[in-house]
Amino acid sequence: MNRDTQKLSKISGDAITASLSLHKHYVAKDTLSRAYSDVTVNKLKRQTFNRYLVDWKKEGLIYAAGRGWYSDIPEEFVLTEPLTELNAFLAKAFPLLTFVC
Repeated sequence: MNRDTQKLSKISGDAITASLSLHKHYVAKDTLSRAYSDVTVNKLKRQTFNRYLVDWKKEGLIYAAGRGWYSDIPEEFVLTEPLTELNAFLAKAFPLLTFVC
Protein backbone atom coordinates (compact mmCIF):
# COMPACT_ATOMS: atom_id res chain seq x y z
CA MET A 1 0.00 0.00 0.00
CA ASN A 2 1.52 3.36 -0.95
CA ARG A 3 1.49 6.41 1.34
CA ASP A 4 -1.53 8.07 -0.35
CA THR A 5 -3.53 4.85 -0.18
CA GLN A 6 -2.63 4.41 3.49
CA LYS A 7 -3.76 7.98 4.21
CA LEU A 8 -7.06 7.44 2.39
CA SER A 9 -7.56 4.14 4.22
CA LYS A 10 -6.97 5.90 7.57
CA ILE A 11 -9.37 8.75 6.75
CA SER A 12 -11.96 6.30 5.48
CA GLY A 13 -11.45 4.11 8.54
CA ASP A 14 -12.16 7.12 10.76
CA ALA A 15 -15.37 7.76 8.79
CA ILE A 16 -16.37 4.13 9.21
CA THR A 17 -15.79 4.32 12.96
CA ALA A 18 -17.92 7.47 13.11
CA SER A 19 -20.60 5.80 11.01
CA LEU A 20 -20.72 2.85 13.42
CA SER A 21 -21.07 5.13 16.44
CA LEU A 22 -23.99 6.93 14.76
CA HIS A 23 -25.74 3.63 14.07
CA LYS A 24 -25.50 2.11 17.58
CA HIS A 25 -22.71 -0.39 16.90
CA TYR A 26 -24.24 -2.14 13.86
CA VAL A 27 -24.24 -0.90 10.29
CA ALA A 28 -25.08 -2.38 6.89
CA LYS A 29 -22.41 -2.73 4.20
CA ASP A 30 -24.32 -0.28 1.97
CA THR A 31 -24.21 2.36 4.72
CA LEU A 32 -20.48 1.80 5.13
CA SER A 33 -20.06 2.15 1.37
CA ARG A 34 -21.93 5.47 1.38
CA ALA A 35 -19.81 6.76 4.30
CA TYR A 36 -16.70 5.73 2.39
CA SER A 37 -17.90 7.48 -0.79
CA ASP A 38 -18.65 10.66 1.19
CA VAL A 39 -15.03 10.77 2.40
CA THR A 40 -13.32 10.11 -0.90
CA VAL A 41 -12.99 12.91 -3.44
CA ASN A 42 -13.45 10.62 -6.43
CA LYS A 43 -15.82 7.71 -6.43
CA LEU A 44 -13.50 4.74 -6.49
CA LYS A 45 -14.31 1.25 -7.63
CA ARG A 46 -16.34 -1.06 -5.43
CA GLN A 47 -13.29 -3.35 -5.44
CA THR A 48 -11.35 -0.61 -3.67
CA PHE A 49 -14.04 -0.33 -1.01
CA ASN A 50 -14.05 -4.11 -0.58
CA ARG A 51 -10.25 -4.07 -0.21
CA TYR A 52 -10.50 -1.43 2.52
CA LEU A 53 -13.23 -3.47 4.17
CA VAL A 54 -10.84 -6.42 4.40
CA ASP A 55 -8.12 -4.13 5.80
CA TRP A 56 -10.46 -2.62 8.40
CA LYS A 57 -11.46 -6.10 9.55
CA LYS A 58 -7.78 -7.09 9.85
CA GLU A 59 -7.03 -3.90 11.81
CA GLY A 60 -9.94 -4.58 14.19
CA LEU A 61 -11.86 -1.44 13.24
CA ILE A 62 -14.91 -3.50 12.30
CA TYR A 63 -16.12 -7.07 12.71
CA ALA A 64 -18.48 -9.09 10.54
CA ALA A 65 -21.92 -9.38 12.13
CA GLY A 66 -23.44 -11.57 9.40
CA ARG A 67 -25.47 -11.08 6.23
CA GLY A 68 -23.79 -7.87 5.07
CA TRP A 69 -23.76 -6.18 8.47
CA TYR A 70 -20.73 -5.01 10.42
CA SER A 71 -20.13 -3.99 14.01
CA ASP A 72 -17.51 -2.53 16.30
CA ILE A 73 -18.28 -5.29 18.84
CA PRO A 74 -15.66 -8.05 18.58
CA GLU A 75 -17.55 -10.76 20.47
CA GLU A 76 -19.80 -12.99 18.40
CA PHE A 77 -23.35 -13.45 19.69
CA VAL A 78 -24.09 -17.05 20.58
CA LEU A 79 -27.67 -18.20 20.97
CA THR A 80 -27.86 -20.29 24.15
CA GLU A 81 -31.49 -21.39 24.08
CA PRO A 82 -34.20 -21.87 21.46
CA LEU A 83 -36.47 -18.96 20.65
CA THR A 84 -39.69 -20.95 20.98
CA GLU A 85 -41.69 -18.17 22.65
CA LEU A 86 -40.54 -15.59 20.13
CA ASN A 87 -41.33 -17.92 17.23
CA ALA A 88 -44.85 -18.53 18.59
CA PHE A 89 -45.45 -14.80 19.10
CA LEU A 90 -44.26 -13.90 15.59
CA ALA A 91 -46.33 -16.68 14.00
CA LYS A 92 -49.44 -15.45 15.80
CA ALA A 93 -48.84 -11.72 15.27
CA PHE A 94 -47.79 -12.07 11.61
CA PRO A 95 -49.43 -15.18 10.17
CA LEU A 96 -48.56 -14.33 6.55
CA LEU A 97 -44.90 -13.66 7.29
CA THR A 98 -42.34 -16.35 6.58
CA PHE A 99 -39.30 -16.00 8.83
CA VAL A 100 -36.33 -17.96 10.07
CA CYS A 101 -35.14 -17.66 13.64
